[in-house]
Amino acid sequence: MAGELEGALPRRVQIQGRGGGPAGSGFLITPSYVLTCAHVVTVALGLDRHSDDGPRASLPVTLLAAADEPPEEARAEVLPGCWLPLRDSSGDAALLALDRTGRLPSPFRAGVAEAGRQVRLLTPDGELRAAVREAPDPGATDDWGWLDFDAALPRPGSSGSPLVDAQGAVTGILTALQDTPGGKRGRFLPLSAALDRIPGLAPADGLALREHGELVESLVAVPVVRDPFLFPLLVDELRTGLPPGTDLGSDAVVSTRGRAMHLVRQLGREPRSLRLLVDVLRVYDPGSAELEAFAALVDKLSAPLLLPVGAVGGREVWERTGWEALPVTAPEPERLVLSFHVDSAPWQEAAYHLVSTVTRPDGSTHVLQPGASVPRDRLPELVLDVVRRVEAQETAAAPLIEFVLPYSLLTLPVDLFLDATDPVPSALGWDHPVVVRPAELMDRPGVRQRWHRRWDRLKDTPPTAREPRWVEGAGGRALVLDAVGLMFPRSTDQVAVALLQGVPVLIWAPDPRPATEAALMELARTVPLERIPEAVRSWRARQAAEYSGEGPVRVTLVYADPERPLPWARLELRDPVGDGGAP
Repeated sequence: MAGELEGALPRRVQIQGRGGGPAGSGFLITPSYVLTCAHVVTVALGLDRHSDDGPRASLPVTLLAAADEPPEEARAEVLPGCWLPLRDSSGDAALLALDRTGRLPSPFRAGVAEAGRQVRLLTPDGELRAAVREAPDPGATDDWGWLDFDAALPRPGSSGSPLVDAQGAVTGILTALQDTPGGKRGRFLPLSAALDRIPGLAPADGLALREHGELVESLVAVPVVRDPFLFPLLVDELRTGLPPGTDLGSDAVVSTRGRAMHLVRQLGREPRSLRLLVDVLRVYDPGSAELEAFAALVDKLSAPLLLPVGAVGGREVWERTGWEALPVTAPEPERLVLSFHVDSAPWQEAAYHLVSTVTRPDGSTHVLQPGASVPRDRLPELVLDVVRRVEAQETAAAPLIEFVLPYSLLTLPVDLFLDATDPVPSALGWDHPVVVRPAELMDRPGVRQRWHRRWDRLKDTPPTAREPRWVEGAGGRALVLDAVGLMFPRSTDQVAVALLQGVPVLIWAPDPRPATEAALMELARTVPLERIPEAVRSWRARQAAEYSGEGPVRVTLVYADPERPLPWARLELRDPVGDGGAP
């Protein structure tokens, strides 16, 4: 029987280890893709066997001889999103893309593992006969099945080998040999589990396999998907907006990657479903940089493709095809804006001059704190009192809080203003989007013109086209959101120079750690301009929940929107006794 089916069997592949010996096996499921075990890849690359993230390095493989095909050396790498990591009692699959030209015959057919059925294990050394002792239910997540071998056991390096039934269809992947009270048994992952968990392998999914993978990798990074307590709430919310019967997975899918794979697998067929996912995620973590990166990818992949359909007058004619374009997302409703103008009080070294106003979305403005001198140590208390009074009267979302500060006060820790008497103190910048507008941008006509031009450029530049840059100044380091066309002399305060050139958005930190710089750089390259304040607030809140005894990471967001003018022109900004220091 083996000889009769040989032409229909999948082509075997051997994965090579770092020392040149075999790390495991695999098999072609398409002319370009190899299915193997995740732990085989980690062993080949010398990584943790339980790594949750698919490695990006390439590894050597050997396509074993089959029929008229001679053996061939090649290289392969894990496809994004096609990584089902090894767990204590489940998982262990990876899809590799071959780096080679030409196409190979691939007689791959998928079957179903059934308890009691005879199967053959196709190892690099040959075939071994076995019987399926236990097979998971078809509706199970990614549990393992068990094999009893007739005589000989697989040799080391057989993990990743395919199990085939009497018709030559692949029913599973060997993951390991394991000692049991009844002797050594083979452990396998049913093929149906791998096909279901790795997005894009099943037909009619709407997107290409690599696009599915990119969505998975982006979704895995979203904090809500990583949270085992919030994720069930997210799924419940999704169900209310999807057609009845949509399979969003069971509670048994406990790994972050498993959750992301299943969501993309189920929602990737229809762009509106992914848009719903983005909207629900924003409810749980508005402004998250990771979420906005995922949303940007959804928008990118939903764009129709241009494909040639013929020629007219010697020129190619193109038509839009592919996914239907997503509907334009409605802009966020305008927030209530609380503005605090703070400056040094003349003749009073221990005081600030403070004016506060509230501006509603309809443009109406009310003075909350007229110009007055306040002790410097009481400024946080007075600001928080104003915020509490406004929020007690308003039912809308948390207001945007804006501080107008001269450069001498630019690094005032307004984002960390907190009431230490609260049972659970929470800083202002953790619960509210807090931004700073440098007074000099409005003070000087030349700077003001450059400010407007830089803002217009930022609006017209997609996040991925920005060129963010870290600069030194103001006693720390600042990330300029887009440094194209700017000059930064080394011997000067580069933050001050940036503001003089009209830079409207930068993120300053006194002594940022490498992880902080990397996270903020990613935010700058992925988050749309209008969502920057919420993204920074979300990042601050997450850092506050994770910081150690060293204290929370502090960042100041300079975000000066010239299209939202401040109402100072209508107000009297002087103390009765003299100049209050207003611009």
